[in-house]
Amino acid sequence: MRIPITMCHGIRTHRDKSLTVEHLDCLVGIAGEMGFESIDYDDLAAWREGSATLPERPIMFDFDHPVKSMRYEVREVLDRYGFKGNLFIYTRPY
Repeated sequence: MRIPITMCHGIRTHRDKSLTVEHLDCLVGIAGEMGFESIDYDDLAAWREGSATLPERPIMFDFDHPVKSMRYEVREVLDRYGFKGNLFIYTRPY
């Protein structure tokens, strides 16, 4: 099975080619219209162990950097379409 995995760094509007809320909403909306259902790494691990099944059209939304937009803008967009995501948090001290 092939599972599309997306990756973004949150909402940013101060750089060229930044991800805006409107663009994220458009892309996530397309995934919803295409019938995708989001999974997280726990779902994937359970499927790989044989203890769970995946939806017919799984998709993963991965987010890097725990910036403020993850809690507000990104979560609101995902919630609007019934999706969930994976947030990676770097825990090693600098």
